[in-house]
Amino acid sequence: MPTIRSGEPGHDNGTASTRLRQGKLIDGPSGGPPRVWDQSTIGPWEIICPGCGDDPSWDWSEVSPELREVRGVYATAQDAREALMEHLGMQR
Repeated sequence: MPTIRSGEPGHDNGTASTRLRQGKLIDGPSGGPPRVWDQSTIGPWEIICPGCGDDPSWDWSEVSPELREVRGVYATAQDAREALMEHLGMQR
């Protein structure tokens, strides 16, 4: 199956999205889930693109520098949407 590069229409097969950063993963309480989201650091917007190999369940610290560049840090939802359109090769 051919790979569609970032910036070309069809790259993400409809799976890429924007979201508020979820915070960071920390060790959960004893007897609870092993890792939980620390919601104290919810903040700027980011792009999640499974077509690039990203997984929405991964914390920022768990993704490669290349995926961090794709995810970005966008101050507003609009900035993130515009970056996503550019990433997917769609006109803004």
